[in-house]
Amino acid sequence: MKVPFVLFDEMHPFIKEKVFSHFNEIYDSGFFINGRFVRKLESAFADYCGRKYAVACSSGLAALHLATAGMGLRYGHEVICPTNTFAATALAAHYTGASVSFADIDPETLNMDLKSVEERVTSNTKAVMAVHMYGNPVDMGAYEKLGIPVIEDAAHAHGGDLDGRKTGSLGLVSCFSFFQTKNMGGLSDGGMVLTDDAELAEKMRILHDVGQKTKHDHIMMGFNYRMSEFNAAFLLEKLKMLDQWNDMRIKNASMYNNAFEEHPKIKIQKVISGGKHVYHLYVIRVKNRDILKDKLAEDGIVTEVQYPVPIHRQKPWIEKKPPNTYCELPEAEDAAREILSLPVFSGISEEKINYVISRVLTHVEQQ
Repeated sequence: MKVPFVLFDEMHPFIKEKVFSHFNEIYDSGFFINGRFVRKLESAFADYCGRKYAVACSSGLAALHLATAGMGLRYGHEVICPTNTFAATALAAHYTGASVSFADIDPETLNMDLKSVEERVTSNTKAVMAVHMYGNPVDMGAYEKLGIPVIEDAAHAHGGDLDGRKTGSLGLVSCFSFFQTKNMGGLSDGGMVLTDDAELAEKMRILHDVGQKTKHDHIMMGFNYRMSEFNAAFLLEKLKMLDQWNDMRIKNASMYNNAFEEHPKIKIQKVISGGKHVYHLYVIRVKNRDILKDKLAEDGIVTEVQYPVPIHRQKPWIEKKPPNTYCELPEAEDAAREILSLPVFSGISEEKINYVISRVLTHVEQQ
């Protein structure tokens, strides 16, 4: 049996007619960037997340950079972020001239560990970047108690929930990626940054549009981070289906959890009380991960590793001068050697999930 890691067959056909209707309207208008559909998406996504303001942009990294630049981070400032995430989280801080202090992770939730964060706070710490790893909500309230502005990196967590509040409504500013494989993936790369702070929202909007307050009135050094109208129209239709598609992922993940949660050789990702995990990725931890991955590939099952090398072990950060020198983060490093992502996409059949479960259990028992 062949089991792909991700497939869109059960998603895109259902919205195709409406999406192409929007595309025809956009094409006939002759205006393809940062227009009416972008404004509609910003409004709809802000309402969905429970935020006052939203700025659509060209990628998740662009969203994070708008947040760090909008907050005024600069050389001499420090930002704490996890090391077991995509490099964009750290890059957004570096782009401002700030330095990054990497924190270790909680081995159970795979989210950033609060104690590790507390140990890294200095007088120069101006922000904490909290990532909902794989769609698993992090305890944002615990970080906010530190009295340091929190940037919510929700790139994995479209539609997640923590104590009745949507992911995307937590912290000073929230950032999303619409990369095509995300729970709400775009037609092309895309992102969104949200906040309840009117002044910060206005600054980020100006920054994303080449520093223009109005056309040809450049009041700051900005960036070209604008979104395509076609992408916005596509995302608008996907937003309408997001909760339904997330429910499918959660159901798929529950099948895996039921099979693995008591197994002595398999660790599953724990969810904190009050959290709703939306399973952008379904991740297990096993010894001899690479052997299991190869065995599953022989069975026709495609798996992935996100992320195999923690950021602090990547070349650009190893070569950084202090305070970005190499550090030991044992929990993150152990996890990177053991994590494996199994297919959990919306539309995968129960038959295929059961096949994955049976093959995982067989191979793990043989190790």
